[in-house]
Amino acid sequence: MANGGGPFLAAAVIFLGLLLSLWGPRDASDSLQAKMDGKIQVVSLGGNVIIFCEFSSSDILPLDIRDIEIRWFLRSLNSDKEIKVFELYRGHQTAFRPGAKISMSRRRWGDASLYLSHIQIQERGEYRCEVIQFPRRAQGTIILDVVEHGNYAIFSGLIITVILFVLVGVIWFLHFRKVKPMLFLSLEPEYLIHKELKEFSFAISGF
Repeated sequence: MANGGGPFLAAAVIFLGLLLSLWGPRDASDSLQAKMDGKIQVVSLGGNVIIFCEFSSSDILPLDIRDIEIRWFLRSLNSDKEIKVFELYRGHQTAFRPGAKISMSRRRWGDASLYLSHIQIQERGEYRCEVIQFPRRAQGTIILDVVEHGNYAIFSGLIITVILFVLVGVIWFLHFRKVKPMLFLSLEPEYLIHKELKEFSFAISGF
């Protein structure tokens, strides 16, 4: 009986070794990586935005889109809780935020960028892009800052107005302190010549 269990034990050991080789650490060349476009992205209030997220895989491009899942999350700056913004699962898109979408054609080439329309102030925060190609997983984060364009325009207008006033003051100062005396000096010889000619003509008429 003891000898009869030997083949079963050997088969179990081989099967366990295969499982460990499949689920164990993978080589770097077989990894899945996600890359964001910087750390902070600034957009105008009410505008449209594309939050870039690219992923690379050891698989040959174009990728099989049925094997790839993409999820986008948002964590507000004043909260620790993440909310799901978008999900792509088994080829089906689900937008938890109206207008959220990704390019289905570019996903095959490693592009998981998120498109959002009419961005609002409350939507600023940390966005996380998660890409899953089972059993591999990659993610990246970026801070999205939303700027009120109207306030920025008013502030810029005030700065431009102040600069114009300063320039007008400088030109006025230079004109009346330097240009005017030079103008009077340049006219003085002509005035003297005109005066002499007038006196000379009056003397001739006296004869």
